[in-house]
Amino acid sequence: MSITLNHTSPLQHYHLVVLLAAFLLFSSCVTAFAQGGVGSTRGLPESEGGINVIKGRIYFPVEPKEGKRVKVKLTSLDMMDQTVLTDEDGTFQFNRLPAGHFTITVDGGKEFDTAVEAVSIDREASVGGRNMNIAISLKLKGTADAFGKIPKEARDLYTKGMESASKGDSKKAIEQLDSAVALYPQFPQALSELGAQYLKLGKADKAAESLGAALKITPDDANTRLSYGIALMNMKKFDEAETQFRQVLQKNSAMPTAHMYLGITLLTLSRDEKTKQYDMAKYNEAQKELEAAVASNRPEVALAHKYLGGIYAGNRDYKRGADELETYLKLSPKAPDADKIKAAISELRSKK
Repeated sequence: MSITLNHTSPLQHYHLVVLLAAFLLFSSCVTAFAQGGVGSTRGLPESEGGINVIKGRIYFPVEPKEGKRVKVKLTSLDMMDQTVLTDEDGTFQFNRLPAGHFTITVDGGKEFDTAVEAVSIDREASVGGRNMNIAISLKLKGTADAFGKIPKEARDLYTKGMESASKGDSKKAIEQLDSAVALYPQFPQALSELGAQYLKLGKADKAAESLGAALKITPDDANTRLSYGIALMNMKKFDEAETQFRQVLQKNSAMPTAHMYLGITLLTLSRDEKTKQYDMAKYNEAQKELEAAVASNRPEVALAHKYLGGIYAGNRDYKRGADELETYLKLSPKAPDADKIKAAISELRSKK
């Protein structure tokens, strides 16, 4: 069903702007959307001897059959080893840590490979305590063995590319990752990261090419498929992007970023630019997907709050609209549209 909505007031005009603004290049994909704070720390113990905190979240390529509570071990030469179980959200936290070098090991169980992450807390830079946030993406069982069969020269180039990426040098990372792929074209990790780095440089077409190639090798990699959908969004191939996001959610229904991007895509598809009509089925589904995203309380879904603010404002639920926009600014205080959002919040607060 399609209906025509007339937009005449400044507030309603703002609603259109929020919902249908040209999409920014979503420069962050596999690595960036996995960053940020963590959820509940219920039942997690505290250690003694310091004022620093390491907290993080485990991301799964598919919905775990045995749940998201996995063992996480913290080791260091400066203290006794500690082991905790993640909570139901896949998050963990180690408190009251001294400065130093730590190794985090995640037991992947029967479904996933064991993951190892190094974390350093510099003594001189840690006056007052540090809160370290990390994200660890698990791989399906057997991925590590397959990685070991890749030629060493290609693996070394991949490692260098990842190091360049971590330093923010996307151009150099692309050169190194591209060389790794040239040596071993069936290198899914290199192809996936290559696509991520192309996205950061705003080259969505090149990103889609690399990510699509990676998916032919590892079609069950939810993070790569999510990034592929984001690349398609930036190319304005919204129908194809919708298909990718739905496939991600079929594998992992709890992934908040997939709900967010599906919601934004459906919101765009809901409006016919020629007739200025809305497909209300898509519009309502978009709202539900965005609400599912913000229900996760994750900082990586800041955009979902912005679009929900526009939806609520358009539905004359001014308070909820303003609340969502304020949450968006709290999560993205340096957003390029911050001044416009602040003005919209002020106008919404004046409405009754």
